[in-house]
Amino acid sequence: MAQVTLEQVYNEVIIVKTVLLGVPNSDDKGLIGEVEKVNEHLGRLNTKVQNNTLFISKLKGILIVLGAGGGSSGALVGILKAIGVL
Repeated sequence: MAQVTLEQVYNEVIIVKTVLLGVPNSDDKGLIGEVEKVNEHLGRLNTKVQNNTLFISKLKGILIVLGAGGGSSGALVGILKAIGVL
């Protein structure tokens, strides 16, 4: 097996550091930067999902109240139940 020199180890460490942290003085933030972007994106998506869930809950309540009155709104509730919204 070949002898590994200190310079080779140093070069490997620099490569790993660059992959993880990105290129200094550039827009490249490496894998850590990408993970941060994904985390921020997931946070925004989570907020949107929570807002949509709250909206759907309120809409269900309104449709149930309207459905109790009968008529065309009752048909709408039936359709929404059939597609799994209610």
